[in-house]
Amino acid sequence: MSKTVVLPNGLEVAFPTDATDAEMARAITDAMYASEKVVPTVEVEKPKATGKFFKSIPRGIDQVQGSIGSALDVIGEATGLQGLEKYGEKVAERNALQLAEKEAS
Repeated sequence: MSKTVVLPNGLEVAFPTDATDAEMARAITDAMYASEKVVPTVEVEKPKATGKFFKSIPRGIDQVQGSIGSALDVIGEATGLQGLEKYGEKVAERNALQLAEKEAS
């Protein structure tokens, strides 16, 4: 007849009836150690490269430049500096056109 011990991780360890405490402790330790070595493998699907990231960089640059142009326009208007205001308008308009061209293509 044998003894069976269920470990907290769900493993069952069987011992002969005449096993000593030291033998049982050793068997339990070995079973728990062996169960830690088993690492489930999960296959992770790698994302597919679409190339959109690098294509969007020029568009983002035009958006930032357009925002800077708009800011210069507002600053020129608020301070009464007509040259700065006109320059900001031109920068904003140029970048709006560039964005429209990129979105059309």
